[in-house]
Order: sequence, then structure tokens, then C-alpha cells
Amino acid sequence: IFSNRGGFLYLLASTPELWTLVLSHRTQILYIADISFVIMYLEVVPGCLVLESGTGSGSLTTLFARAVVPTGHVYTFDFHEQRAASAREDFKRDWNKHFSHNGSPRYSG
Repeated sequence: IFSNRGGFLYLLASTPELWTLVLSHRTQILYIADISFVIMYLEVVPGCLVLESGTGSGSLTTLFARAVVPTGHVYTFDFHEQRAASAREDFKRDWNKHFSHNGSPRYSG
């Protein structure tokens, strides 16, 4: 799209990868290269059950969820009440933007 200020705008669909780059950093987060290594090393594939200790900002949680669709599950917890509440709000607001096709995870709770 060409802007009225003489530049170009690129509209990108919301993805877990882009969300990782712009989310609130409540904790130190892993980025795409590191997350890709973790998912590959742990062999996280569709149908897997992932237990995550320390939700933090939710970046890894979101990409774990993407890796296990359509039949897997990701369970995550954070002992820090405020971080857990903030991540819960982010998931409620953004989850269905990332996972909108049939059979993919939905946030509830």
C-alpha cells in the first residue's frame, strides 16, 4: 500500500513469530532462532503434550502451541502471579488471531 506521505506500508497477518517480536517483555524471552532449536531438539510435533514451567511473556508458549496443533496440548504455569495474569490477558486478546483454522488450539480460562 502506498501511503499519502510518499512511503510504502506493508500489512502483515498476525503470526506467532511476529507476535514474539512485539509482545511486552515481562521477562527475558527466547526469539525465533532459539525457539526453533528448542522445538526441533525436543521433537515437539503435532499431537505432543508440552508442559512449560514459567510462562513469562508467552512467546515460547505460543510457538509450542503452533507446533503441536491440531491434536496436541500445551500446559504452562508461572509462579509469579502478576506475570501469569498478564500472559492470560494477552492470550485472551490475541490467541484466536494466531490460531484461527479448524482444529487449532483455543485459549480458554
